[in-house]
This record gives sequence, C-alpha cells and structure tokens, in this order.
Amino acid sequence: MVTANERLLTTLQREDAVEDGGHLDPMDRVTCRSHRRWLHDCVSSPLHANAATGYRWCRRCDRAALVAVDELVGDLTISCAICGLCPTSRANRTLMEHCRRSLALARLAV
Repeated sequence: MVTANERLLTTLQREDAVEDGGHLDPMDRVTCRSHRRWLHDCVSSPLHANAATGYRWCRRCDRAALVAVDELVGDLTISCAICGLCPTSRANRTLMEHCRRSLALARLAV
C-alpha cells in the first residue's frame, strides 16, 4: 500500500519532471512546486493569488479571493471577501478542478 507521503512525493517528482520538459503548464499541476504540498493544502496562500492569470482573483473588486477547502466532503469554494461572490473566471474554475483532483489523489493514500 502506498502511503500518503509516498503518493505526494511521487506526484511532485512526476509533475516537476514533466513541467521541466515543457509538457506541463505550471498552472495545471495538482501539487505545488513552491510549497511541496498538494495544491489543496496551500491554495489559500497569498502566493497562489494571481491578478494576471485570474487564479484566486476577483476581477470585479480587484482583490485576491478567499478559498475554503472541505477535506471531509472533498470540495472547495472560492469567494471574494469584498463582494461576497464567487469569481467565475475560467482560471478559478480550472483552479477548483485541480484542487478537487488534488483532494482525490491525497485521499487515495489514506
């Protein structure tokens, strides 16, 4: 049986290698190269808010959006602390998909 740490390490190494080879966009990872964690574990870090790409960003309010991860249910929400709405950009939808995949992969090892 693969442990949670082994699954994370294997996934990090695979994504690093594929990204370094030019075949994976850094924004398409389910792990975080900077924090060396599953994406859902660190997506609420200020490092993951990006106005240029729209990741974790409310364009209406021009502010970083908040992320709430529910590991029991395996889901997350992104919302703006200013307007209270969920920024529905393609970037945020993609980020949510990657975080859900990250949650699912992390759960496989438990």
